[in-house]
Parts: sequence; C-alpha cells; structure tokens
Amino acid sequence: MPIRGGNFSLRTGHRIQRDLWRKPSIADRGSLRARVFTVTHPFHPLKGKSFELLAVRNNWGGDRVSYLGTDGRLRTLPLEWTDVHEPDLVVTIGADRAFFRADLLRQLRTLVDEQMARKEAARC
Repeated sequence: MPIRGGNFSLRTGHRIQRDLWRKPSIADRGSLRARVFTVTHPFHPLKGKSFELLAVRNNWGGDRVSYLGTDGRLRTLPLEWTDVHEPDLVVTIGADRAFFRADLLRQLRTLVDEQMARKEAARC
C-alpha cells in the first residue's frame, strides 16, 4: 500500500489522527512561546545577547534556561546568569505589605549575634 502523506504510521500502515497531538493535553506552554531572555553574567562571552526561551528546568543541581544556540543545538545556562526571574513567592503573597522577609531577618539576627559575641570577647 503506497503512503501518500504524513497521515500513516510507518510501523502499522494504519491512518493516524493528527489532531491528537496538535494541542498539549497536560500543560499550557503558551506563556513561554516567543519569550526572549538576555544573558547578563558579566564575564560570559554571550553577555548582552538575546535568545528565545524554550524552557526553565531544574537540571544539574539548579534552575537552568534552555535555548537554541547560534549553531542550532540545544543549550542551557544557569537561571542566575540571565534576566529570567520567577516572581518571589513571599513578595507575591505579601502584596508589598511586608518590608522584610523572615529568612533575611533570621540571617540579620545571626550576623548581629556574631558581632555582639566578638565585641564581648574583645572586652575580656
């Protein structure tokens, strides 16, 4: 049986319904479509260059952005090296009502306690 188009499965020779994969069934990826990011790391050779963002994923122990390089190959960069930023959940939920984040206040308290301990140790 001759194959006259892309509607046949090469394995089984049966007709395939193309509409099954036209629209994603699990997640809406429209928010990432045509989004562009810029490399911002001060020492990276691509600093200032912009690329189309394909995905943001947790790979290699951290969040990374995926894009197609100038050679057409899939590339990734650490999220921190780009201008892609997810909104801070604390700021979003707080709706600008909170001036300080609890985790940062704990860090400040630790620093103040260390300084006070050094000051007391210097007196003795």
